Amino acid sequence: MAAYGLRPIEIKHLQVEDGVIWCNYIKRSGGGQTQRRRLRCLNECETEWNLLERVKTNEPLPLAKVGVADAARTYLKRNKSWDALAKGGKTSYSFRHGYALRCHQQYGLSVKIAAALMGHSTDTHTRSYGTWTDEDEIDKALERGQKYRLTIEAV
Repeated sequence: MAAYGLRPIEIKHLQVEDGVIWCNYIKRSGGGQTQRRRLRCLNECETEWNLLERVKTNEPLPLAKVGVADAARTYLKRNKSWDALAKGGKTSYSFRHGYALRCHQQYGLSVKIAAALMGHSTDTHTRSYGTWTDEDEIDKALERGQKYRLTIEAV
């Protein structure tokens, strides 16, 4: 979930094809449905955690008696390092939120690209993650934009 910005349910729908991990989960809602998508990691987790091989060999996931989100919650509760995060209101879905933040703050990706990576529409992305902008992030984005403008003007 942290490496690819997955919804908890999506971890049960992963497949490796030609050395690439794909999510085959199709979410249906009133606005339509998602498509199968290629997953891309935005940090070192894929390599450090050997995720390609683990998905390829169908490594067993924690048992889910009720649902995947519940299994993730139980798994995280058993890890002492999660205690402080949980007290701060974090959930298994916070991994997905963190991926969205990395898309924009560390990689400077557009809403269109971030939404495609996460398997939802630009409207959903803007509605769900657009409220996270603060004054500091606006200033940083404008500085990056000014540097970009100077770079393309020099060409």
